[in-house]
Amino acid sequence: MKRKSNTGLYLGICVIVAVIVYLLLPNKPNPWRGLRERKPEAVLHTIEGLAQGSYYRVSYFDDVTVAEAAEAVAAETEGAVEAAAAGAATETAAVEAAATTGTTGAAGVAAAEAARETALRHSIDSLLRAFDLRFSLWEDSSLLCRVNRNEDPILDAMFIDLFGKAVLASEWTDGAFDITVAPLVKAYGFAKEAVRGHRLSAGCRDSLLARVGYAKASLQGNRLVKQHPDLQLDFNAIAQGYCADLVAGFLESRGLHRYLVDIGGEMRLKGLKNDGAPWQIAIEQPADDATASRQIYHTIPLTDASIVTSGNYRKYFEENGRRFSHTISPKTGEPVRDSLLSATVICAYAWEADAMATAFMVMGLAGTQRYLEAHPDRYEVFLIYARSDGSKILPDRRFGLWTNRPE
Repeated sequence: MKRKSNTGLYLGICVIVAVIVYLLLPNKPNPWRGLRERKPEAVLHTIEGLAQGSYYRVSYFDDVTVAEAAEAVAAETEGAVEAAAAGAATETAAVEAAATTGTTGAAGVAAAEAARETALRHSIDSLLRAFDLRFSLWEDSSLLCRVNRNEDPILDAMFIDLFGKAVLASEWTDGAFDITVAPLVKAYGFAKEAVRGHRLSAGCRDSLLARVGYAKASLQGNRLVKQHPDLQLDFNAIAQGYCADLVAGFLESRGLHRYLVDIGGEMRLKGLKNDGAPWQIAIEQPADDATASRQIYHTIPLTDASIVTSGNYRKYFEENGRRFSHTISPKTGEPVRDSLLSATVICAYAWEADAMATAFMVMGLAGTQRYLEAHPDRYEVFLIYARSDGSKILPDRRFGLWTNRPE
């Protein structure tokens, strides 16, 4: 008598065991869940406008679902709540309206995303406007202008935070970065967009230097104390980077985690694009003059970081055949003359990259290299400098590129 095979029995037992194990899983996947709610590939949204007198652009991929978008919005970046509160309410209401119109599937998601984009634009504009009301030198009623006029205003959390960060950058760089250099910047004619610069006499320069020095300003509670009544603050070398961080924090609070924030060239990035590739950031080639067209010198793949470039080839004045850049040394009171043409800094926060890029331009090529040797692994830096053997006939030989970024 032929023995029956037990293969079928064994297979049946295995299937039963597999089903039991699956049912006991605490977070088992459900392949059927959300088929009608499945979202198409995220769309890249772009919001543009003006902030701090400069162009800004916010690009983001909206990965949240309609239901997630309609939930209550988390607390916003400290110090900016009042600026974006109206936008937050508008955003939630707009998304809820889009989600309850009866539209389902991809069309419903698109409607919700469009509503979010409109509301986000309002919130970002409100946030940046609130920043201007604190730090703008062009708003006579700004908190900064009132400080510079010695009106002794009460400072809020945002002002205290940015002032503290500026002092940190000054301490890190031994004063190469200094927000009190404003009197010298004005005296040289760099305070306005249209540069009408000129050299200063030794007496004038020394008189202005007496008002300069980050250690001559300090906080006492929520008020600023000056050692010299004519000391002036100017946050321009750190403000746009700080704004980029504020907007990035705002996007994070909205559940957006893939974005590129660009405030006047100061950028903060997070996440990857839909194809899994990082963002591509271009470094500008130094120009022959302020009106020359912009050309790309180098491209960097980047994500989850901030990047800022500072250069001296667009804003300058010429006198007796010599060019003087807008980069002023807080120590000598003179425009910096060095082979370094631009410094690009990569680190976690845009305010820090902004401040350090300015400081490196003050330090010059050799000084920056020494600083980076003393502080390894703190920043990734690209330095473009003028080669001594460069020639106008051979453009590719005019510039050198030094970097500590690994390939």
